[in-house]
Amino acid sequence: MGRMKELYMQVIQENIELPEDMTITDLSNMRQLEIYNWEEYEKQRKKQEIHKLELNNTTEIEKVKKIQQKFKTNK
Repeated sequence: MGRMKELYMQVIQENIELPEDMTITDLSNMRQLEIYNWEEYEKQRKKQEIHKLELNNTTEIEKVKKIQQKFKTNK
C-alpha cells in the first residue's frame, strides 16, 4: 500500500471522515507530528502559532527597548 493511502486510512480511522478544511500541507504536518486526529492536530497547530507569535513579540519588544534607549542617550 502506498504511503499516501496509508496516511489517508489513518486519518479516516481517527476522524470518521476526511475534514473539509484539510489541505495536503495539513496532511504532511500531521504525519510529521504523528497526530492523525483533526481536533488534536488543530490544537497543536494553534499552540505552535501562539508560540511563534510570542517569540516575534519578544523580539519586537527588545527592538523597541533598544530604540528607546538610543533616544534617551541622544537627549
